[in-house]
Amino acid sequence: MQVRGVPMWDGAQRAALRMVLLAVGSAAMISGAMAFDGTLGTVAIVVAMGVLVFEGLR
Repeated sequence: MQVRGVPMWDGAQRAALRMVLLAVGSAAMISGAMAFDGTLGTVAIVVAMGVLVFEGLR
């Protein structure tokens, strides 16, 4: 479907793009947290995985 020459993305494509962006953001957050402290990095990993699982269930 196109509206004024702009292709529209369906729901699955938007969800896939959202997951990719969340994964990239999570990787950046984890690497930054690991640079500060190993324990903080572990917490960041758990939080990032929780966010990805929550978004995957949506």
